Amino acid sequence: MQLEAHGVLGQARALRAAGEYSGAIKILRAGLRARPDDVALREELGYTLILDRQMAAAQYQFEILAERNRDPGLNTLYRSVLNRIVAERPFGVSLIFGFTPSDNINQGTDNKTLENHVLGTGIIDPSNRRISGWSSRIGLKGYARTTLSPRDLVVLDWRAEREFFSTQLAPQNDLELGLTYSRFFPRAEVGLRGFHLSSQRATGDYTRTGVSFFGSYDIDRRRRIDGRLQLSDLDVVGVNGADGRRVLLDAGYLLTPRPALAFRFGVQVERANARAVVQRYTSIAATLRASKALRNGIEVSGQANLGKRRFNSLLGFARRDSFADVSVTVFNSKFSYRGVVPKLTCRMGKTSSNVALFEARTRACAIDLSRRF
Repeated sequence: MQLEAHGVLGQARALRAAGEYSGAIKILRAGLRARPDDVALREELGYTLILDRQMAAAQYQFEILAERNRDPGLNTLYRSVLNRIVAERPFGVSLIFGFTPSDNINQGTDNKTLENHVLGTGIIDPSNRRISGWSSRIGLKGYARTTLSPRDLVVLDWRAEREFFSTQLAPQNDLELGLTYSRFFPRAEVGLRGFHLSSQRATGDYTRTGVSFFGSYDIDRRRRIDGRLQLSDLDVVGVNGADGRRVLLDAGYLLTPRPALAFRFGVQVERANARAVVQRYTSIAATLRASKALRNGIEVSGQANLGKRRFNSLLGFARRDSFADVSVTVFNSKFSYRGVVPKLTCRMGKTSSNVALFEARTRACAIDLSRRF
Protein backbone atom coordinates (compact mmCIF):
# COMPACT_ATOMS: atom_id res chain seq x y z
CA MET A 1 0.00 0.00 0.00
CA GLN A 2 2.83 2.41 0.83
CA LEU A 3 4.56 1.63 -2.46
CA GLU A 4 1.32 2.32 -4.30
CA ALA A 5 0.90 5.64 -2.48
CA HIS A 6 4.46 6.67 -3.34
CA GLY A 7 3.73 5.77 -6.96
CA VAL A 8 0.67 8.04 -7.00
CA LEU A 9 2.68 10.88 -5.43
CA GLY A 10 5.48 10.42 -7.95
CA GLN A 11 3.11 10.54 -10.92
CA ALA A 12 1.27 13.57 -9.53
CA ARG A 13 4.48 15.49 -8.81
CA ALA A 14 5.80 14.76 -12.29
CA LEU A 15 2.58 16.10 -13.83
CA ARG A 16 2.63 19.13 -11.53
CA ALA A 17 6.22 19.92 -12.50
CA ALA A 18 5.16 19.78 -16.15
CA GLY A 19 2.28 22.18 -15.49
CA GLU A 20 -0.37 19.48 -15.99
CA TYR A 21 -2.31 20.43 -12.87
CA SER A 22 -5.66 18.95 -13.92
CA GLY A 23 -4.06 15.55 -14.55
CA ALA A 24 -2.23 15.65 -11.22
CA ILE A 25 -5.44 16.60 -9.39
CA LYS A 26 -7.33 13.74 -11.02
CA ILE A 27 -4.69 11.21 -9.92
CA LEU A 28 -4.49 12.62 -6.39
CA ARG A 29 -8.27 12.64 -5.92
CA ALA A 30 -8.44 9.01 -7.02
CA GLY A 31 -5.60 8.10 -4.66
CA LEU A 32 -7.22 9.93 -1.75
CA ARG A 33 -10.55 8.21 -2.36
CA ALA A 34 -8.76 4.87 -2.04
CA ARG A 35 -6.71 5.99 1.02
CA PRO A 36 -8.62 8.74 2.90
CA ASP A 37 -6.18 8.53 5.85
CA ASP A 38 -3.13 9.42 3.72
CA VAL A 39 -1.94 12.86 4.89
CA ALA A 40 0.77 13.15 2.21
CA LEU A 41 -1.76 12.69 -0.60
CA ARG A 42 -4.10 15.29 0.92
CA GLU A 43 -1.24 17.77 1.31
CA GLU A 44 -0.13 17.26 -2.29
CA LEU A 45 -3.71 17.67 -3.51
CA GLY A 46 -4.08 20.90 -1.56
CA TYR A 47 -0.87 22.40 -2.96
CA THR A 48 -1.75 21.38 -6.51
CA LEU A 49 -5.22 22.90 -6.19
CA ILE A 50 -3.59 26.19 -5.15
CA LEU A 51 -1.38 26.13 -8.24
CA ASP A 52 -4.48 25.47 -10.35
CA ARG A 53 -6.19 28.48 -8.71
CA GLN A 54 -8.91 26.31 -7.16
CA MET A 55 -8.71 28.15 -3.85
CA ALA A 56 -12.05 27.03 -2.37
CA ALA A 57 -11.22 23.36 -2.96
CA ALA A 58 -7.69 23.85 -1.57
CA GLN A 59 -9.09 25.54 1.53
CA TYR A 60 -11.33 22.54 2.18
CA GLN A 61 -8.32 20.16 2.09
CA PHE A 62 -6.14 22.26 4.39
CA GLU A 63 -8.97 22.85 6.86
CA ILE A 64 -9.30 19.07 7.18
CA LEU A 65 -5.54 18.76 7.66
CA ALA A 66 -5.52 21.47 10.34
CA GLU A 67 -8.52 19.98 12.16
CA ARG A 68 -7.32 16.37 12.13
CA ASN A 69 -3.61 16.97 12.88
CA ARG A 70 -2.42 17.99 16.35
CA ASP A 71 1.28 18.53 15.55
CA PRO A 72 2.04 22.19 16.47
CA GLY A 73 4.63 22.55 13.71
CA LEU A 74 2.32 21.20 11.02
CA ASN A 75 -0.58 23.28 12.32
CA THR A 76 1.56 26.41 11.97
CA LEU A 77 2.36 25.38 8.39
CA TYR A 78 -1.29 24.69 7.54
CA ARG A 79 -2.33 28.02 9.08
CA SER A 80 0.24 29.80 6.88
CA VAL A 81 -1.19 28.09 3.81
CA LEU A 82 -4.74 29.02 4.82
CA ASN A 83 -3.63 32.63 5.30
CA ARG A 84 -2.28 32.60 1.76
CA ILE A 85 -5.62 31.29 0.50
CA VAL A 86 -7.40 34.10 2.38
CA ALA A 87 -5.13 36.65 0.69
CA GLU A 88 -5.83 35.12 -2.72
CA ARG A 89 -9.57 34.69 -2.10
CA PRO A 90 -10.84 37.45 0.24
CA PHE A 91 -14.43 37.23 -1.03
CA GLY A 92 -16.77 34.31 -1.65
CA VAL A 93 -20.41 33.66 -2.52
CA SER A 94 -22.31 30.36 -2.43
CA LEU A 95 -25.68 29.35 -3.81
CA ILE A 96 -27.90 27.45 -1.34
CA PHE A 97 -30.56 24.96 -2.40
CA GLY A 98 -32.32 22.35 -0.31
CA PHE A 99 -35.34 20.08 -0.73
CA THR A 100 -36.77 18.28 2.30
CA PRO A 101 -39.73 15.86 2.25
CA SER A 102 -40.95 15.39 5.83
CA ASP A 103 -43.81 13.77 7.71
CA ASN A 104 -43.95 16.79 10.05
CA ILE A 105 -42.91 20.04 8.39
CA ASN A 106 -44.65 22.22 10.99
CA GLN A 107 -43.44 20.35 14.11
CA GLY A 108 -47.07 19.58 14.95
CA THR A 109 -48.56 16.99 17.27
CA ASP A 110 -50.65 13.89 16.60
CA ASN A 111 -52.73 14.57 19.72
CA LYS A 112 -56.22 16.03 19.34
CA THR A 113 -56.94 17.02 22.93
CA LEU A 114 -54.98 18.32 25.87
CA GLU A 115 -55.66 18.25 29.57
CA ASN A 116 -54.72 20.85 32.14
CA HIS A 117 -55.44 20.65 35.85
CA VAL A 118 -56.36 24.34 35.84
CA LEU A 119 -58.20 24.78 32.53
CA GLY A 120 -59.51 21.24 32.08
CA THR A 121 -59.75 19.40 28.75
CA GLY A 122 -59.42 21.32 25.48
CA ILE A 123 -59.28 20.71 21.74
CA ILE A 124 -55.94 21.24 19.98
CA ASP A 125 -56.37 23.56 17.01
CA PRO A 126 -55.96 21.72 13.66
CA SER A 127 -53.20 24.19 12.68
CA ASN A 128 -51.08 22.67 15.44
CA ARG A 129 -51.52 19.11 14.14
CA ARG A 130 -48.79 17.33 12.24
CA ILE A 131 -48.62 18.18 8.51
CA SER A 132 -46.80 16.01 5.98
CA GLY A 133 -45.28 17.58 2.90
CA TRP A 134 -42.06 19.14 1.74
CA SER A 135 -40.09 22.33 2.16
CA SER A 136 -37.56 23.91 -0.18
CA ARG A 137 -34.81 26.41 0.60
CA ILE A 138 -33.04 28.71 -1.83
CA GLY A 139 -30.66 31.53 -1.10
CA LEU A 140 -27.17 32.96 -1.12
CA LYS A 141 -24.44 33.15 1.48
CA GLY A 142 -21.03 34.72 1.37
CA TYR A 143 -18.10 36.24 3.20
CA ALA A 144 -15.39 38.87 3.12
CA ARG A 145 -12.25 38.12 5.10
CA THR A 146 -8.78 39.39 5.81
CA THR A 147 -5.81 38.60 8.03
CA LEU A 148 -4.60 41.24 10.48
CA SER A 149 -1.46 39.20 11.13
CA PRO A 150 -0.33 35.58 10.60
CA ARG A 151 -2.34 34.69 13.71
CA ASP A 152 -5.37 36.98 13.41
CA LEU A 153 -8.32 36.48 11.06
CA VAL A 154 -11.43 38.64 10.59
CA VAL A 155 -14.46 37.36 8.65
CA LEU A 156 -17.68 39.16 7.73
CA ASP A 157 -20.33 36.61 6.71
CA TRP A 158 -23.91 36.94 5.50
CA ARG A 159 -26.83 34.71 4.50
CA ALA A 160 -30.11 35.46 2.71
CA GLU A 161 -32.53 32.55 2.44
CA ARG A 162 -36.19 31.91 1.56
CA GLU A 163 -38.06 28.72 2.44
CA PHE A 164 -41.20 27.49 0.67
CA PHE A 165 -43.69 24.83 1.78
CA SER A 166 -45.96 22.46 -0.11
CA THR A 167 -48.94 23.25 2.14
CA GLN A 168 -50.76 26.33 3.38
CA LEU A 169 -47.72 27.41 5.40
CA ALA A 170 -46.51 30.83 4.27
CA PRO A 171 -42.94 31.25 2.94
CA GLN A 172 -40.27 32.20 5.47
CA ASN A 173 -37.34 34.58 4.98
CA ASP A 174 -34.05 34.75 6.89
CA LEU A 175 -31.33 37.37 6.74
CA GLU A 176 -28.23 36.89 8.89
CA LEU A 177 -25.08 38.98 9.32
CA GLY A 178 -22.03 38.00 11.35
CA LEU A 179 -18.59 39.33 12.19
CA THR A 180 -15.94 36.94 13.55
CA TYR A 181 -12.48 37.55 14.97
CA SER A 182 -10.17 34.56 15.54
CA ARG A 183 -6.66 34.33 16.97
CA PHE A 184 -4.60 31.20 16.41
CA PHE A 185 -1.83 29.69 18.50
CA PRO A 186 0.25 26.55 17.83
CA ARG A 187 -2.09 24.44 19.99
CA ALA A 188 -5.13 26.66 20.54
CA GLU A 189 -7.66 29.03 19.02
CA VAL A 190 -9.81 31.73 20.62
CA GLY A 191 -12.28 34.19 19.17
CA LEU A 192 -15.65 35.85 19.22
CA ARG A 193 -18.53 36.32 16.78
CA GLY A 194 -21.26 38.93 16.79
CA PHE A 195 -24.42 38.18 14.82
CA HIS A 196 -27.86 39.54 13.92
CA LEU A 197 -30.65 37.34 12.53
CA SER A 198 -33.87 38.76 11.11
CA SER A 199 -36.58 36.21 10.35
CA GLN A 200 -40.01 36.68 8.79
CA ARG A 201 -42.55 34.04 9.85
CA ALA A 202 -46.30 33.74 9.42
CA THR A 203 -46.49 32.98 13.15
CA GLY A 204 -44.60 36.17 13.98
CA ASP A 205 -41.45 37.91 12.81
CA TYR A 206 -38.48 37.95 15.13
CA THR A 207 -34.92 39.21 15.42
CA ARG A 208 -32.07 37.70 17.37
CA THR A 209 -28.87 39.57 18.19
CA GLY A 210 -25.96 38.24 20.15
CA VAL A 211 -22.32 37.39 20.59
CA SER A 212 -20.47 34.07 20.90
CA PHE A 213 -17.13 33.47 22.58
CA PHE A 214 -15.35 30.32 21.45
CA GLY A 215 -12.07 28.52 21.95
CA SER A 216 -10.27 25.20 21.58
CA TYR A 217 -7.11 23.57 22.90
CA ASP A 218 -5.18 20.59 21.51
CA ILE A 219 -4.34 18.19 24.33
CA ASP A 220 -2.22 16.05 22.05
CA ARG A 221 -2.21 14.85 18.44
CA ARG A 222 -5.48 12.96 18.81
CA ARG A 223 -7.46 14.89 21.42
CA ARG A 224 -8.94 18.37 21.62
CA ILE A 225 -11.32 20.23 23.93
CA ASP A 226 -13.50 23.09 22.73
CA GLY A 227 -16.24 25.34 24.02
CA ARG A 228 -18.64 28.10 23.08
CA LEU A 229 -20.61 30.61 25.17
CA GLN A 230 -23.40 32.44 23.35
CA LEU A 231 -25.32 35.41 24.75
CA SER A 232 -28.28 36.63 22.71
CA ASP A 233 -31.48 38.64 22.87
CA LEU A 234 -34.72 37.53 21.18
CA ASP A 235 -37.37 40.02 20.06
CA VAL A 236 -40.64 38.53 18.72
CA VAL A 237 -43.07 40.87 16.97
CA GLY A 238 -46.53 40.71 18.52
CA VAL A 239 -45.59 38.09 21.14
CA ASN A 240 -43.91 40.09 23.86
CA GLY A 241 -43.99 37.18 26.30
CA ALA A 242 -41.40 35.30 24.21
CA ASP A 243 -38.95 38.22 24.21
CA GLY A 244 -35.90 37.85 26.37
CA ARG A 245 -32.30 36.85 26.73
CA ARG A 246 -30.78 33.48 25.97
CA VAL A 247 -27.58 31.94 27.33
CA LEU A 248 -26.11 28.88 25.62
CA LEU A 249 -23.04 26.95 26.75
CA ASP A 250 -21.59 24.17 24.61
CA ALA A 251 -18.49 22.16 25.56
CA GLY A 252 -16.96 19.18 23.81
CA TYR A 253 -14.14 16.66 23.64
CA LEU A 254 -12.88 15.79 20.15
CA LEU A 255 -11.14 12.47 19.53
CA THR A 256 -9.39 11.79 16.21
CA PRO A 257 -8.10 8.19 16.13
CA ARG A 258 -7.18 8.56 12.44
CA PRO A 259 -7.12 11.48 9.99
CA ALA A 260 -10.29 10.17 8.32
CA LEU A 261 -12.20 9.46 11.55
CA ALA A 262 -13.38 11.86 14.26
CA PHE A 263 -15.74 11.81 17.26
CA ARG A 264 -16.96 14.72 19.37
CA PHE A 265 -18.65 14.12 22.72
CA GLY A 266 -20.35 17.18 24.15
CA VAL A 267 -22.82 18.72 26.55
CA GLN A 268 -25.07 21.71 25.85
CA VAL A 269 -26.86 23.84 28.44
CA GLU A 270 -29.33 26.62 27.59
CA ARG A 271 -31.24 29.11 29.71
CA ALA A 272 -34.06 31.24 28.25
CA ASN A 273 -35.13 34.21 30.37
CA ALA A 274 -38.31 35.09 28.50
CA ARG A 275 -40.56 37.92 29.60
CA ALA A 276 -43.44 35.51 30.26
CA VAL A 277 -42.82 33.18 33.21
CA VAL A 278 -44.23 30.11 31.43
CA GLN A 279 -41.80 30.57 28.51
CA ARG A 280 -38.68 30.60 30.66
CA TYR A 281 -36.81 27.32 30.58
CA THR A 282 -33.55 25.52 31.25
CA SER A 283 -32.39 22.67 29.04
CA ILE A 284 -29.47 20.28 29.11
CA ALA A 285 -28.47 17.82 26.39
CA ALA A 286 -25.75 15.31 25.64
CA THR A 287 -24.44 15.47 22.07
CA LEU A 288 -22.42 13.19 19.84
CA ARG A 289 -20.96 13.99 16.42
CA ALA A 290 -18.98 11.59 14.26
CA SER A 291 -17.50 11.69 10.76
CA LYS A 292 -15.78 9.08 8.64
CA ALA A 293 -14.22 9.26 5.19
CA LEU A 294 -14.61 5.92 3.43
CA ARG A 295 -13.07 4.62 0.25
CA ASN A 296 -14.32 5.58 -3.21
CA GLY A 297 -15.03 9.16 -2.13
CA ILE A 298 -17.85 8.41 0.29
CA GLU A 299 -18.04 10.54 3.44
CA VAL A 300 -20.49 9.88 6.26
CA SER A 301 -21.22 12.10 9.25
CA GLY A 302 -23.80 11.85 11.99
CA GLN A 303 -25.12 13.70 14.99
CA ALA A 304 -27.25 12.67 17.98
CA ASN A 305 -28.79 14.76 20.77
CA LEU A 306 -30.56 13.60 23.91
CA GLY A 307 -31.84 15.98 26.54
CA LYS A 308 -34.49 17.49 28.80
CA ARG A 309 -36.12 20.91 28.96
CA ARG A 310 -37.88 22.26 32.05
CA PHE A 311 -40.04 25.38 32.06
CA ASN A 312 -40.85 27.63 34.98
CA SER A 313 -44.09 26.86 36.79
CA LEU A 314 -47.33 28.84 36.73
CA LEU A 315 -50.04 28.18 39.32
CA GLY A 316 -48.12 25.13 40.45
CA PHE A 317 -47.84 23.54 36.98
CA ALA A 318 -44.56 23.29 35.02
CA ARG A 319 -44.10 21.99 31.51
CA ARG A 320 -41.39 19.36 31.04
CA ASP A 321 -40.05 18.10 27.71
CA SER A 322 -37.71 15.27 26.78
CA PHE A 323 -36.19 15.41 23.32
CA ALA A 324 -34.00 13.21 21.15
CA ASP A 325 -32.93 13.33 17.53
CA VAL A 326 -30.41 11.69 15.25
CA SER A 327 -29.28 12.66 11.76
CA VAL A 328 -26.93 11.14 9.19
CA THR A 329 -25.38 12.89 6.18
CA VAL A 330 -23.85 11.06 3.21
CA PHE A 331 -22.16 12.38 0.10
CA ASN A 332 -19.75 11.10 -2.53
CA SER A 333 -17.14 13.48 -3.91
CA LYS A 334 -16.98 11.40 -7.11
CA PHE A 335 -20.45 12.60 -8.06
CA SER A 336 -20.00 16.30 -8.63
CA TYR A 337 -20.88 18.67 -11.43
CA ARG A 338 -18.93 21.92 -11.76
CA GLY A 339 -18.15 21.92 -8.06
CA VAL A 340 -21.66 20.95 -6.91
CA VAL A 341 -21.75 17.87 -4.67
CA PRO A 342 -25.24 16.76 -3.55
CA LYS A 343 -25.61 15.76 0.10
CA LEU A 344 -28.31 13.52 1.54
CA THR A 345 -29.30 14.08 5.17
CA CYS A 346 -31.88 11.94 6.96
CA ARG A 347 -33.19 12.88 10.40
CA MET A 348 -35.47 11.39 13.03
CA GLY A 349 -36.60 13.37 16.05
CA LYS A 350 -39.01 13.04 18.94
CA THR A 351 -40.20 15.37 21.69
CA SER A 352 -42.20 13.95 24.61
CA SER A 353 -43.98 16.40 26.90
CA ASN A 354 -46.41 16.50 29.80
CA VAL A 355 -48.36 18.97 27.63
CA ALA A 356 -49.89 17.12 24.67
CA LEU A 357 -49.62 20.15 22.38
CA PHE A 358 -45.83 19.92 22.39
CA GLU A 359 -45.43 16.21 21.70
CA ALA A 360 -44.03 15.71 18.20
CA ARG A 361 -42.31 13.15 16.00
CA THR A 362 -40.41 14.00 12.84
CA ARG A 363 -38.85 12.00 10.01
CA ALA A 364 -37.26 13.78 7.07
CA CYS A 365 -34.66 13.29 4.35
CA ALA A 366 -33.14 16.34 2.68
CA ILE A 367 -31.10 16.86 -0.46
CA ASP A 368 -28.80 19.87 -0.21
CA LEU A 369 -26.72 21.52 -2.91
CA SER A 370 -24.15 24.26 -2.48
CA ARG A 371 -22.07 25.96 -5.15
CA ARG A 372 -19.19 28.33 -4.45
CA PHE A 373 -18.35 31.09 -6.92
